[in-house]
Amino acid sequence: MRLDPVLKSGLEALALAKGIGLARLVRNILLDYAHEVAATQRGVATTLGRIGVLIKTLEMRALSVGIAGLETQKERERLYDIAISILKEAIKLSENEELAKNARARMEAMRLANAASRTAEAILSGYDRRDVEALLEELRKTNESLQAQLETDEEAATPDTG
Repeated sequence: MRLDPVLKSGLEALALAKGIGLARLVRNILLDYAHEVAATQRGVATTLGRIGVLIKTLEMRALSVGIAGLETQKERERLYDIAISILKEAIKLSENEELAKNARARMEAMRLANAASRTAEAILSGYDRRDVEALLEELRKTNESLQAQLETDEEAATPDTG
C-alpha cells in the first residue's frame, strides 16, 4: 500500500510515540474504524454492548496493577485509551437518534460520558489506584442505570398482548 509521505511520517511518529510498529498502528486504526462503522449501523444495543465490554476491560486492567498507584506511564496510557474509547461511545450514544426521543435516557448517556471523562482525567493525572477504582465503580453503576432506563422504556413501549 502506498501512502502520502507526509501521512506516512505522521503515522510513523504516532506509532513511535505509542511504542508499536507502523503496521500494528494501521491495523488498530482500521479495526477501530470498522468497529465504529458497525456500531453506528447497529444502533443503541451495540453501542451499549461495546461500552460494557470497554468498562470491563478497563476494570480488569486497572485491577491487575500490582501496587497502589498506577505503576508506569505506558500502563496509564493504555488505561487512558480505554477510558477515552468509553467516552467516545457514550458521546455517540448521547447523540443517537433513538435516544433523542427520550430525554431521560439521553441524560443518563451524558452522565455516562461525564463519568468516563472524569475517569480518563484521573488516569491521565496519575491519581492513586483507589481513586481510579472509585471512578470505575461510578462508571459501571452509571452504565447499569442507563441500561435499566432503556429496558424500562422499551417495556413501556411494547404493547401488552396478554
